[in-house]
Amino acid sequence: MCTVKCMDDKRPRFISKPLRDRNQQEMRKFRTEVYERDNYTCQYCQNEFARDSLTLEHVVPVSKGGIDDPTNYITACRSCNSSKSDEMIEEFLSRRGDLNINPTDLPIHGDIILDTVELPPICRKVRFEVYTDMRKSGELSGSDAYKKLEKNFRKRLWQTEYGETLDEKYPSLPRHALASVPLVEYLEPDKDSPVHNLLIEFTKSARTRQLIDEIVRRVDAGDGVGTNDAAISVIQEELTGDESTTKRIRWALDRAGITQINGTTLNLSSDSPETGSEGKNEKSTDFEESSKCPVSEGERYEVEIISKGEKGDGIAKIEGYVLFVKETEVGDSVTIKVNKTTPNFGFATRV
Repeated sequence: MCTVKCMDDKRPRFISKPLRDRNQQEMRKFRTEVYERDNYTCQYCQNEFARDSLTLEHVVPVSKGGIDDPTNYITACRSCNSSKSDEMIEEFLSRRGDLNINPTDLPIHGDIILDTVELPPICRKVRFEVYTDMRKSGELSGSDAYKKLEKNFRKRLWQTEYGETLDEKYPSLPRHALASVPLVEYLEPDKDSPVHNLLIEFTKSARTRQLIDEIVRRVDAGDGVGTNDAAISVIQEELTGDESTTKRIRWALDRAGITQINGTTLNLSSDSPETGSEGKNEKSTDFEESSKCPVSEGERYEVEIISKGEKGDGIAKIEGYVLFVKETEVGDSVTIKVNKTTPNFGFATRV
C-alpha cells in the first residue's frame, strides 16, 4: 500500500497553506506533489491513472467542516471522487463494499511529525493513529481542528513509555511544550548546545512552536541548510514581523542567553533586552526583575491543568511558576489570560 511510502519516503514536505491562498502555479505544483506521493494511484480503488484522470480529494468533506490543508488531501480518480461526494469516509467505505481499504490505509501528507521520519517511531505512530481516528469520527473539521488534533496527540503520547521518558527528561517543561521536544532533539540533539536551549524555550509558546516547524521544513528542504542557518533565517524574518511573536522570540533569546548563533548577531531591536551586553538599557533591567516570573499580566498562554487547588481552581505551571486558573478541570488544555502575578504564584482565567 502507498501509506508506508508516503509516511517514510524522505522528500521535502509541504508547507501547510490553504488552497485558496495558492496562485495557479503553486496550485499545479501542489497537485503534482500529491499525485507523485500517491504514485498517480487513486487511494480508494487503488488503480493507476493518467494525470488528467485524477483529482484532489478531501478525506473529510469541506461541506462538513473539513480543513482546506494538505493533511486533508489524497489522490482520487474522478469516478471515486464523484461517488464519495460529501460523505464521511466511514459512510463511503461502508457503502462501497467493492473497495478493499480501511481509513488507516489512506496517506497523510504535509504533517510535520509524520514527515520527519527520523523521529522515534512511537511518536509518529501515535500521531498517525490520532489523525486516522479523527478522520473516521469527523473531528478533523472546523476552525479548531488542529487544536483538537494537538490535544488528542498530547494525551495519547503521555500514555506511552516514550511520553513518560520525555516528562522525566525535561521536568520543568509543561506537557503542551513537551510535545515539540522530539522535533527539537531531531534538529539539535546536543542538550548543551545554545541552539538546543533556544529551541526548548521556543516550545513554551504556541507562536514560537510554529517557528520550530518552519526550521524543520527548511532543514529538510534538500538545499543543504543546517539547523543553525535555518534558525537564523527564521528568527531574523520573524523579528521584523508580528509584534506578539517578536516579543516572545526576544524573551526566549533572553532566557537562553543568546545574542549570536554561529557568529551571526541576531538583529534585536532597541527595545529587546540583550543578555551579556555591557550597556543594558532600562527595559533590560525591567526584564531582569520580571524574569523571576515567566508570565506577564494581561498576556495569554497555553497551559495544561495538572491538579486542583484547595479552593477548586485548576493549577497549571509555566517554567515551574504556579498559576491558579478558574473554571478548569484536571487534564484541560486551555488558553488563559494572566490577571495578576505575585513573586510565587499567579491568577488567571480561561479565554
